Amino acid sequence: MEMQKKSRKTRLKNHGNETWNNRDKAKETCKNNCGYDYWMQTPEARKIYSKRFKNYSDEEWETFKEHVSKGLTNLPEKKKQEMIDKRLKTMSNKTTKELEEIKLKKQQTWKKKSKDELREIHRKQTLKAKHKYIYKNVSFHSYDEMAYYIYNVECTNNTIIRNNLEYDFVYNYNGKDYLYYPDFIVNGKYVEIKGLQFFENKDPNGKLINPYDRSEDGKYEAKQQCMKNNNVEVITETSKYIEYTISKYGRKIRID
Repeated sequence: MEMQKKSRKTRLKNHGNETWNNRDKAKETCKNNCGYDYWMQTPEARKIYSKRFKNYSDEEWETFKEHVSKGLTNLPEKKKQEMIDKRLKTMSNKTTKELEEIKLKKQQTWKKKSKDELREIHRKQTLKAKHKYIYKNVSFHSYDEMAYYIYNVECTNNTIIRNNLEYDFVYNYNGKDYLYYPDFIVNGKYVEIKGLQFFENKDPNGKLINPYDRSEDGKYEAKQQCMKNNNVEVITETSKYIEYTISKYGRKIRID
């Protein structure tokens, strides 16, 4: 910590910026000393990290990858606030005109794309997202979803398909179209797994809400109407599926 403080002070004194760096020079030095642009690319670094991670269990490895992918959300609160403050400071240096130009450029870029192009972009982005729960190379957002799928595959004659964004519906809220993807197709019927926290007063017959941002309740109600219009079955009680999965596999997040 003391070395970091001293380094920041030196950078501020010599270059007028405590976060100044010369990446090109650093890369050149590393290339001359190690033969690589970055030390992490060297066989020595690979050996060290390989040894560190080789004893990880599947659960520890998935947790580690999840933490890396989430980035900011897993930082200590103090460090997180420092990064947020730095971001705000950077944006605050821009004039109103510059901010408006950035906003306008983004809007013009997306306006040129058709609905089919936007749908494909959204599909690819979602497919790249790291899902925590895996069952035989099929990924899920939650343990409940995975347990439901496992139970249907192993204990029933149902034909169940995990919806990998191939089947979607469109609903409109405040003049803007949104895509909705049901979780599964079971015997030709759409099925959605939804925890009670997403229903007002945890009533499965109540209206859909966003428990994390109540300002979005209206959008969630529009989504709920879309579910009803397309005869999507919503399942909130998943204890039977969870009990079966835990009894056979335990509380694993990855099942091969």
